[in-house]
Amino acid sequence: MEQNKVYIDFEAITNPFARLLNLPSGTPYAYTLGLLNIKNKFEVKTFIMDFTKHNSLSSIWNIIRKKIILDINKINSKLNINDVIFIGHNPVLENKCLKKLFPTNKVLPLIDKQNVSLSKLTGKTFNIPYFSETKKTLTKLGTDTLLKNIVERNGAIASFAGYWLYTNSLKNLRVNDKKKKYFINLNKKILLRELNKYSNDDVVKMLYISTNENALPIMLKELGYKRELLKQIRNLKLNEKLTIKEIKEKIWNL
Repeated sequence: MEQNKVYIDFEAITNPFARLLNLPSGTPYAYTLGLLNIKNKFEVKTFIMDFTKHNSLSSIWNIIRKKIILDINKINSKLNINDVIFIGHNPVLENKCLKKLFPTNKVLPLIDKQNVSLSKLTGKTFNIPYFSETKKTLTKLGTDTLLKNIVERNGAIASFAGYWLYTNSLKNLRVNDKKKKYFINLNKKILLRELNKYSNDDVVKMLYISTNENALPIMLKELGYKRELLKQIRNLKLNEKLTIKEIKEKIWNL
């Protein structure tokens, strides 16, 4: 592993939430980064924007840039930001953000020429649920169709979390202000804790893959098998109540 590689994952406010806040879709508000310290051991740091202190677009970008440099220096004081190569998983958002934050630094994908889900690729090792409490509240209080739909997508919940934290920081909003369209009653401490865990684990997963490169071909092959299995299950229109044993017994009669 190279000490100038910084693994990074951003959380951003995207549409439709960004549009309500008059922010560009893809505005970052949190990140986790990981790299080798001077003792050649990995350290990870997570940052979440405090919108009560900074909520203008320019200040958001400025604070995130300063915090990234500060966190890198805290982990490895010998690493110069100009020498950093950023690593992201399917880094579409990371490319967009880092091009603005550090335009001269390289941004490379974790896995070359592969567009795979990080959570599915590492599912055997990292299989804990994310945003459990937030999902319960969204299911219970989210009367809007959009809020009900995002429960199944952790990335969408992360975007909603950014919107919620931003809106929650604004004072004296009118009852009918458009910014409050999707605002519901949430526990801020729980939301921050769950967001921190979700963001942190994405970088931990990247570090796991990077330190187990020999196992990566097997992981990708197994992922391919699982995708094909799900495809065939859909094609056969199997009864979801059937057990694996029953499917084996009845396979030729389906």
